[in-house]
Amino acid sequence: MITLLPFEKTDLDRFKSWIKSPEELLQFAGPYFSFPITDKQLQHYLEDPKRRPYKITLLESGMVIGHCELNFERDIPRLSRILIAQNTERNKGYGKQTIHALLKLLFIDDRYDQADLNVYSWNSNAIRCYENVGFRINEEVTSETVVGNETWKGLNMQISKSDWIKQATLEVDIHCPTCPSCEKEKRPDSGFLSLLSSPARNALLQQGIDSMEKLAGFTEKDLLRLHGFGKASLPPLRQALFEKGLTFKE
Repeated sequence: MITLLPFEKTDLDRFKSWIKSPEELLQFAGPYFSFPITDKQLQHYLEDPKRRPYKITLLESGMVIGHCELNFERDIPRLSRILIAQNTERNKGYGKQTIHALLKLLFIDDRYDQADLNVYSWNSNAIRCYENVGFRINEEVTSETVVGNETWKGLNMQISKSDWIKQATLEVDIHCPTCPSCEKEKRPDSGFLSLLSSPARNALLQQGIDSMEKLAGFTEKDLLRLHGFGKASLPPLRQALFEKGLTFKE
């Protein structure tokens, strides 16, 4: 099993080590970065308010095996820059788990009804993975990119919340990876954590945020980068901080 954790400054060197050529960079990231990737490019990426990058991490070992992103530049959010970078961890279903985790952030933890992504037409393994999750090719949107002596055709794939739920419920529990009854028992009776859903509460606890003082040490943007934490969780936390004379970090 995998979990998504916020991509941070401490991850920059690992990220750069994964990309060995301009072609690999274009396949993974499109034209957003230029090769070789620099810290300056990645710092700009981290500070972009319309992008929410994550590192893909194995739950049991904590090993970081890849990268992914939610992109909010358009009306429809886009899944972007999805990479299982560790060769030993490919073909184990982690890519599919990552897609489900990203869509859960959009469709369950947030309020979106559609999502899309782009993929090159020759990347048949990726296309098959996306189709298995419920994505379908949008024939009306294509692109072309010249790479050396070749022309790569880009495809757009879309998915609706209803189609994803139909597909996901056949495979995984899309709402919670653990038993709902157990999660209910874990819910505190009081305090700011009692104001949150199980995914949001677990997201904070994974970061060691178990007190109001620790909560005040984070910005709202920091929290929104956490897997399982959506915008709906911010208002009750703002009120709880206000009542204690605290605010989120600016």
